[in-house]
Amino acid sequence: MSPDLAVALGGGGAFGIAFQLGFARGLASEGVSLEGCPMIGVSAGTWTAAALATTTPVEAIIEVWTDPARLHGVRPADVASAAGAVFGTACDDNVTGVAVRLPSARRVLLPGVEHPLAEIVGASSSPPYLAVPYRLRGERLYDAGVVFNTCADLAPRARTLLVMAPLGVGALGWQGLLWESRLRSEVALWRLRRRGRVVLVRPSAELSQTGASRWRDLLDGHLMAATYATAYRDGQRQAGRLARRLAPGIDAVPPPS
Repeated sequence: MSPDLAVALGGGGAFGIAFQLGFARGLASEGVSLEGCPMIGVSAGTWTAAALATTTPVEAIIEVWTDPARLHGVRPADVASAAGAVFGTACDDNVTGVAVRLPSARRVLLPGVEHPLAEIVGASSSPPYLAVPYRLRGERLYDAGVVFNTCADLAPRARTLLVMAPLGVGALGWQGLLWESRLRSEVALWRLRRRGRVVLVRPSAELSQTGASRWRDLLDGHLMAATYATAYRDGQRQAGRLARRLAPGIDAVPPPS
């Protein structure tokens, strides 16, 4: 039997983590909880899913994203080590990450029933050149976000799929249009395969302009606290409307004005 709700969480660096985690926790504060839902994540989405599954505070993630010895002062970065510092040996069967093999861009699913959260995060959010690849059973795995947006098409069967997409129209200028195209394709494929409904959540225009207009800002851990706080308030404001839109017949949640 398929669940009522599944969740797909997209890539987007430090900005993507702060937006998705803040918004989800803003929803939860108003009684719209994602607890217990199957979650599939790409890059920033795996950080978010792991944090939601373990109730990890955003401050713990900000600490490793702003520590020069962890991610920003070291090239290439060791993302798996940083994730291990945050999530330890925790596991959760509801979390699945997506990584890619290069140069084929073939996707590899990392289900929580088989892998600890730190391993899922490390494999799914290690971009080539910027981070060392994650080695799993002799394979080098990289950040799926370099090719895909949310991998929503790989989400499990459910009555409704909630897709959180930090990147798309409004982010990274003209490059955001490429991510938007990928997002639309992924969502369309899930609808075709699973015959379910999709609820799409995006950052507000304010958030995209301040945290996702340039690559430099997208990866800046020092912007995470402000992004998280704004996204938390947005989640609170949209909770009632989102709860209604998760009911049959509703397809999308527009960003707040």
